[in-house]
Amino acid sequence: MTNKIVGALILVTGLLFLLSNIGVVEMNIGTFISTFWPLLIIYFGIRQVFRGLVYFSRKLSDGKWRINKLFWGLVITAFGVTLQGNHLGYFYISSGQFWSWIWPILIIYFGLSIIFNRKSDLIVIDLSNKYDDDDADRDTFGHRKSKRITGIKRKHLIGDIKLGKTPWQIEDLQTWVGIGDISIDLSTAMLKEGENVIDLSGGIGDVKILVPDALPVKINVDVKLGEVKIFENRQSGTSRFVSYESENYTLADKKVAIYVQLSIGDVKVKRVD
Repeated sequence: MTNKIVGALILVTGLLFLLSNIGVVEMNIGTFISTFWPLLIIYFGIRQVFRGLVYFSRKLSDGKWRINKLFWGLVITAFGVTLQGNHLGYFYISSGQFWSWIWPILIIYFGLSIIFNRKSDLIVIDLSNKYDDDDADRDTFGHRKSKRITGIKRKHLIGDIKLGKTPWQIEDLQTWVGIGDISIDLSTAMLKEGENVIDLSGGIGDVKILVPDALPVKINVDVKLGEVKIFENRQSGTSRFVSYESENYTLADKKVAIYVQLSIGDVKVKRVD
């Protein structure tokens, strides 16, 4: 769906350039783009709202209260609407005013999450608890630093990335997405000997990673605003950092290190057979 929206936007932009150049319409294309770019944020927010409604309905039928996707979708939509309204001159809401309205709502949301969730998952997961020769790669809190790589690099301003429908080779993958989702299935990945590195980063979007049961993995996730779920452990809120390492990771012949950095969105890592 995202690719179709991007294609439609490019088509409309091209038509506007053409109509402007042949004198059919009088408009400054640069002004048009600079004025209406917040519509992309609004689109993504509305998409998250609909996903959140589906997710909420599905979980509610199981007797669970899950509003996180719906909540973040509404926040993103409100942010986009605020920007668009400011650009069009319908109203003016400063960033300070917007934040003064949002932070009490965030507190209410966190309170509801604690009340309705079966347990609080505000934890950092680390099954290794071992400090070996790579202590230099850790920060002052003992967390492993995000590792930048020099393998395959992919950058997309807008759009979704999906890897794993057919067999593929990791080759130290580095991917950045401005607005969009990243979906990776490691069950079809062809691994090289030693450590295979996947470095994912983005602005607004969701990241979903499927990991085979027997595959040793090391995972570092850093999300500024959203939810992180690694296997059965979950936490949400602002500035979430989760670290996980399989017990057999250090001695494994083939293993995968995953680094995720995301501004706004959800990160979900789950096991598959």
